[in-house]
Amino acid sequence: MIYAGDFARQGIATITIDMPDHGIYLDTGNRALASAELAPKCLAPWVDAIATGRETDGDADGALDSPSIGGRRTSRTRATWSPGHPRRDASVRIMRAFGTMPGKQDFNNDGTPEILGDFDADGTADVAGTAPIYVAGESLGGIMGEILGGAEPYIQAAAPMSGGGGLVDIAFRSYGITEAVVLQQVSPFIFSVPASARPADKDGT
Repeated sequence: MIYAGDFARQGIATITIDMPDHGIYLDTGNRALASAELAPKCLAPWVDAIATGRETDGDADGALDSPSIGGRRTSRTRATWSPGHPRRDASVRIMRAFGTMPGKQDFNNDGTPEILGDFDADGTADVAGTAPIYVAGESLGGIMGEILGGAEPYIQAAAPMSGGGGLVDIAFRSYGITEAVVLQQVSPFIFSVPASARPADKDGT
């Protein structure tokens, strides 16, 4: 989302997808504050939309957790990665359908649903359709973008960012991921040495 403004200056609309276990998490206080600040601009529903992600409470502490993309919980890692590509592939199919069939929403309340992808009710699809479709992503989105860019024939260009230079190396060489992965695998870790190997205290003992 932080690149949407730059893309818009180039005439490129941005459609975002929350990967499994990803999204923007706002606690109750921050969500209420954002809604109050943006309500006068009729953007309170936008706050609800971006704050509805796909995170889960893996440790049952009542708070949503950051994504698990590696570590000892391999089943959760698989559940994070496996559904990602099919859903992005389906998103491409949906975007290509914009402008080709009737939708189900009546945005201007004239009693007739707009065509799919016509969000301003002017009779023309606003994004996608026959227009070029690109893919970009960062972190897990970068990994998925690499796959989608190579596998999906309707993607004209891909710009994966921070997608890793080898999936096996990510767990051991990425900032912030190393601790999450390695500590889960080896902790709690107890390290001991012979007493003779320890330096003497000030009193000589």
